[in-house]
Amino acid sequence: MTSQRQETLQPTAESESSVAAYLGDHPDFFERHAELLENLQVPHASGGAISLVERQIANLRRQSGHYRDQLNELIVVARENDQLQSRLHQLTLSLIESRSYDELIETLRSTLSAEFHANSVELRLFSPTGQQAEAGDDEAYAAFEHFFTQGEPLCGRLKRVQLQLLFADQADQIKSTALVPLKHGDIMGLLAIGSQDPDRYHSGQSTDYLKNIGEVICRVLQLVATPGI
Repeated sequence: MTSQRQETLQPTAESESSVAAYLGDHPDFFERHAELLENLQVPHASGGAISLVERQIANLRRQSGHYRDQLNELIVVARENDQLQSRLHQLTLSLIESRSYDELIETLRSTLSAEFHANSVELRLFSPTGQQAEAGDDEAYAAFEHFFTQGEPLCGRLKRVQLQLLFADQADQIKSTALVPLKHGDIMGLLAIGSQDPDRYHSGQSTDYLKNIGEVICRVLQLVATPGI
C-alpha cells in the first residue's frame, strides 16, 4: 500500500506541466504563499541544494556584478574620450599657430609622438591629378590610389612597398599605421602615423578624430608656404 501511494505521488510530465501553467497564470501565487519559498529547494552548481530565495539572491548578486563591470567600462571609455578631446584641442591650437610648412611638420611630429604615441610621422603632398615631376612620386601616388579614392582615414597594417614609400629607413620598424587623407581645394596628400606596436592602429577603431586632424591640416596648409614637389 505504501509503495503504491509513493508511486502515485511521483511527478509526471502532465502534472508538472499543469503546475507550471498554473504558476504562469498566477504570478502572485508566492506572494500569497510566501512560506513556500523558504522550503523550495533548487539545484546548485556545487552539487547541493539551496532555497529559492538564496538562489534569487545569488542571481541578483551576479547581475549586480555584471552591471558594475559595465559601468566601470563606460567610465574608462568616457575618461579616455575626454583625454582624447583635450589632446586634439591642444594639437589644433598648435597647428593653427604654425607660420610655415616646416613649423607645421615639426608640430605634427612632436605632438603626435608625445601625445598620441606615434613612432614616425610623415606628410606627403601630391597634385590633384597625381602627376608629379620628381622621380618616384607617380609610384607613391599609385600605391595609395585606392586610399585616395575611398577618401577616408585608414588604420591597420600596410603592404611592405607602401611602408617603404612612406617611412623609408624606418619601414621595417613600423608594424601598424594610421593614414589620413588630405584633400581640400588644390591640396591632396596624406598624413601617415606609424607605430612599432602592431595593435596600436587597427581596422576596428574609430577614425573620427583622424578625420578632424586631416581637416585642420588642410586648412593650415592653405595658409603656409608648401614645398614645391
